[in-house]
Amino acid sequence: MHIEMSSSALSRLREQLADKTGYLKLVYDTDNCCAVNGIAQLWLVAEPGADDIVQDGEIPIMHEHEQEIFFEDDLQLDYSEKNRCYILKSNQQIYHPTLSIIDKRTDRILQG
Repeated sequence: MHIEMSSSALSRLREQLADKTGYLKLVYDTDNCCAVNGIAQLWLVAEPGADDIVQDGEIPIMHEHEQEIFFEDDLQLDYSEKNRCYILKSNQQIYHPTLSIIDKRTDRILQG
């Protein structure tokens, strides 16, 4: 699985994560849902887990191998300045049009 970040997403991530330590992680969160009814989320976590695959880049992003089944092979992460949120999409669909980053170290949402 590959996640391409737009220039607007990279720019906003640089601003948001500049003073924070941790790792950006794409997850398919199924808390309070069954395994096939989840939602894509971006988390800021303290460190990679044993099953995490890290995609290197200007801003590394990781995901769990077992969650690849919920996503297409090629994804794009964009940022909407108008809506102040991230957008996760592929050529076929929009996974989440209003993504924020959830800081799982503190359980706070980093506002777009």
